[in-house]
Amino acid sequence: MSDPDMDLLDGRSSDGAGGGFSSILDTYGLEWIGFKPGEGVVPGSAVADFRGLPNLVFRGDDNGTGHPGFENCVSEKTAPNQIQTKSKSGLWEWCWTFTKKGAWLEIIKTDPSRAYWFLYEGIPGGKFSPEKQFWGNNLDGQRKDSPHIGSPETGKGNWDWAEMVEHP
Repeated sequence: MSDPDMDLLDGRSSDGAGGGFSSILDTYGLEWIGFKPGEGVVPGSAVADFRGLPNLVFRGDDNGTGHPGFENCVSEKTAPNQIQTKSKSGLWEWCWTFTKKGAWLEIIKTDPSRAYWFLYEGIPGGKFSPEKQFWGNNLDGQRKDSPHIGSPETGKGNWDWAEMVEHP
């Protein structure tokens, strides 16, 4: 199944051809990503086509693998709570598993000649409210800052997990 607008698990959406999530709705109907087609330029694309999850591969031959709006992947629902994605190049493969506690991403195969990232670009809680939001990972713990993507404070490292949270 490689439908580019594949509906998965209770109506949450993925971009099967891009291999990433273009939309994630929470139980209140709030949109946490909000991808839409755009021009691919700063700053306008920050509210459009730059959004997505996990946005694994940036630049190079597989640019856009794991990012909505690209057509580098084939995604298949392999179990009621799993989606497996493979890049058309054959160099990348990953599997999402969904549980009541969260979504778990297992990276199965990567291009050994390059690095990749896990990049969430979206709107936690459906709106920009940094005073009510935090993020974290197993190396840094919880963080309330909003570092610029190019700054050294972005929380780089080999994380085991990451979270994005909106407090009511």
